[in-house]
Amino acid sequence: MILDVGCGSDVKGDVGIDLFRETYEDALKAKPFKIKKILVCGDALNLPFRDKVFEKCVSNAVLEHVENPVKMIKEMIRVCNYIEVITPNALWIGKLFRAFRSGKYRPYKGHIYTWGLPEMENLFNHCRLKNIKIDYTGSDPHYHKDYWVYGILEKIFPKSFKHRRLIGVGYTQ
Repeated sequence: MILDVGCGSDVKGDVGIDLFRETYEDALKAKPFKIKKILVCGDALNLPFRDKVFEKCVSNAVLEHVENPVKMIKEMIRVCNYIEVITPNALWIGKLFRAFRSGKYRPYKGHIYTWGLPEMENLFNHCRLKNIKIDYTGSDPHYHKDYWVYGILEKIFPKSFKHRRLIGVGYTQ
């Protein structure tokens, strides 16, 4: 079974957990699931599951919002054998463009942390994951208000847009 930590309204695994009740309710209403999924309203820092009950834990665009990312990763390690974490890349060219335009570098609204490849590697090593692989992944479908600018930048710097997000994977045993 796969656990989606911070699933929002689009559960990617067999079981999804999200902190916000509204998101959980939206997921239930959104569309009938073709495959029966279990939705749980709960905290990624205190997962309400037994040890090693899942084969895999996935988390997409959650790590940057969590006040204690070490605890989140350790909780994921506790309940599964393999983790996959995707987070925005701190040095993505679109983010650097916004910093240049506004005159200051800051995370997106609601982001507590920003993650680059070395920071994510340090986090995974600190949490004692094994066979760690951290790499870049392409852009996601969630464009921001600067979509037209990103379209131009993507044509000028195609390789940089492949580096929009980081993906980290590792085994817990």
